Amino acid sequence: MAAAAPAEKAGLSFKFTKKVENKVLSCEKSLTEGEVNEERDYVVSVDDSVVKSSLPKAEKKELVIPLIKNNVWRVPKNEKSGTQKDAGDIDIPDEDKTELSLEQQAIKEILAEAANSGNLDSKGTTKDISIPLLMQNKVPDGFETDDKVDVSLRAEESTLEDYESVPIEEYGLAMLRGMGWNPGKPIGARCTEIAKPIEAVLRPKGLGLGADSKMAKPPPLVAKEDGDLVLRTGAYIRIEEGSHKDLYGQVEGLDDENARVIVKLALGGKTVTVSELFVSLVSKKDYQKYGKLLNKEKYDDYKKKHEAQEEVVAEKRREERERHMPHKRSRVEKQRESSKSAEKRERSRSPKRKEQFWLRPQIRVRFIDRKYKDGKYYNTKMTIEDVTSRTTCMCNTEDGKILEDIKASMLETVIPRKAPAHVLVLLGSYCGQVGLVLKRDKERCCATVQMLYDKAVLDFSYDSISEYTGDISHHY
Repeated sequence: MAAAAPAEKAGLSFKFTKKVENKVLSCEKSLTEGEVNEERDYVVSVDDSVVKSSLPKAEKKELVIPLIKNNVWRVPKNEKSGTQKDAGDIDIPDEDKTELSLEQQAIKEILAEAANSGNLDSKGTTKDISIPLLMQNKVPDGFETDDKVDVSLRAEESTLEDYESVPIEEYGLAMLRGMGWNPGKPIGARCTEIAKPIEAVLRPKGLGLGADSKMAKPPPLVAKEDGDLVLRTGAYIRIEEGSHKDLYGQVEGLDDENARVIVKLALGGKTVTVSELFVSLVSKKDYQKYGKLLNKEKYDDYKKKHEAQEEVVAEKRREERERHMPHKRSRVEKQRESSKSAEKRERSRSPKRKEQFWLRPQIRVRFIDRKYKDGKYYNTKMTIEDVTSRTTCMCNTEDGKILEDIKASMLETVIPRKAPAHVLVLLGSYCGQVGLVLKRDKERCCATVQMLYDKAVLDFSYDSISEYTGDISHHY
């Protein structure tokens, strides 16, 4: 028996006959369907800020949407006949075409008479019955029921072009123009005056419904160099209400959502949050002057009281001067008889010493009286806030306390050590001017100062100058 031949293995193969074709989009197909090639516009000339082009600009006309008094109802396509019907030719059941019996005619006449009698008032005149616009334009009877609504009777759906042609901000005015309204004329048949619209006033943020909405105070008037006062980061404010009333501070941030201001107080440096309704803007000059006053109300009261006393004293001096005026004239006549040389000799031998008054506001001084309040303020620096008389002043300590009736003998001038530093001249021909300290000489007790006004470089003793704490911008 011959050996059986080995069976051949059946093979399985796959073959794809379809080829993938790369589609190439032409330039025409890449364009959008709604795109239209616009005509090119060329610039002809430019006059100042007016550009003239080759294409005339279309004049903008007022948009008017006419009022629809009678709707032109559309008939469904399956009910349209071969001939074109008019807008009023609608298949509405007509009761007049059907034959009525004698009884039905009588009932119809009674109903018509009752309807006419209802339109007459007590005087026999016809009443003016107006049919609402929505009732006039409702779908005719016989086409729709409560269970079935025919959408084909309604107006066609608006397209995107319709929305783009009517801007949303002009839609209301366009409808009013279609109803016969013109700008500057009252609305309504009986109205003779233009009714002003009621403008809604927004309540301040964070103000409850039971609270009174108080108008914010206008910012105080400031000099031109200070500019307009704006509530922003870095602005200077004064707190009008609340637990921090009458305190000054600088704005570090704003909380717009809660209408609150983040303020760093001038006294103590504490950071607090205050409502925007409780703050008022102040200038930098006022902030530096009153920012560290602990009891400003007492300070103002004292100043008013002291000014009144000064006026009374000045009035008494004036009266005494007028009372002794004749004696003074006789004494002057006697002095004229003496020779000029004798007068000069007498003046040179016995010169009169004039008392020098050096107190000035907004300068830093040192307290040197050991007896005042048991030496509590001895050897401390403070700032003169106001000069109440030639020999007394009001001082503000570093911790914000006000010291009243401080005499000039209790104080001495302070020369700044840090550079750059400015000083105020207290005596001499340059009295009242501010200068920049260039050099200090401890052995001679004098300082070299360059004046801000005329740039002159001069030497002054320590007793005739003191550190200046005010604004130097108006001294140039």
